[in-house]
Amino acid sequence: MNSHSMEAGPLPAHTSMATLDDVENDLTLASGGGACVLLTADPMSALTATREIVSRSCTSRKVIDVLDCHTTDAAALRVALCDQILSPPFPGDGCSALLIREVHALAPADQTLLANLLETLRFGGARRVFASSSVSLFQRVRAGSFDERLFYRLNVIHIIVN
Repeated sequence: MNSHSMEAGPLPAHTSMATLDDVENDLTLASGGGACVLLTADPMSALTATREIVSRSCTSRKVIDVLDCHTTDAAALRVALCDQILSPPFPGDGCSALLIREVHALAPADQTLLANLLETLRFGGARRVFASSSVSLFQRVRAGSFDERLFYRLNVIHIIVN
């Protein structure tokens, strides 16, 4: 994958600045479900939010694997997703999460692969998938540079951290 930096564009017109109460409510909502979570945030804030959601979701062992899309290829992405699904469950209340960081940097073919995997594999319960981007994926979809099916799969719960 090509590594390049991009400036974040303005938020879509329908998006307003979140208050701390809004972010707290979003974190609580995301903690309760097994759905994918999309984080629009810088990489460190995305990791912090993922840790917070996972901490609220389970009380014992917590494992978070991080894939950076600037340096990850399709094979590594496939392995990480399959490991997340096929690994044996933790005893007790343990949980695991996969954070796909800077998902906007995936090549178009890898976006299609990820969309197909998310449609095929079933996540939930103690296994979660998080994706983050420091740029607006909504704008990328509108511009035709991000897979609309992948956006749909990832955008179940969307948290914007400024």
